[in-house]
Amino acid sequence: QGWSAQSNQKGEWLQVDLQTPQYVAGVVTQGRADFPQYVTKYKIALGNEVGTLEYVQCGYQGDCIFGGNDNSVDTKRYHTFSPQRARYVRFVIEAWSGHVSMRVAVLLTNEKCCSLCSAGTYKNGTGSAPCEACGEGKYA
Repeated sequence: QGWSAQSNQKGEWLQVDLQTPQYVAGVVTQGRADFPQYVTKYKIALGNEVGTLEYVQCGYQGDCIFGGNDNSVDTKRYHTFSPQRARYVRFVIEAWSGHVSMRVAVLLTNEKCCSLCSAGTYKNGTGSAPCEACGEGKYA
């Protein structure tokens, strides 16, 4: 089944505790397995303390609102934000179909991962390297 909110309201949330801070590079979402219920839009908040989570930003547009699922069967994968170190990953619901229900996975990577790099290289504290040097991350 996955997770289903008690009520259908914007702002309901599901939180994943990774136990220790890790580099979060993206998420995978899917609807409820046994009914046509799924989340169509959501925000992601990240942080190391529950009380200080911050939304993933989309430049001048402010908080990113991610397009969710179109049905309860297919998965949606997002690598649209650069890796950020966090222990908590909160999915904050914006819109849904049927009922607020979802299954999720968090994509993790190491700090040098550059799967989001569009210019051909990434930069870290010690210099730069070609994008081919990194893997795409792994499922948590």
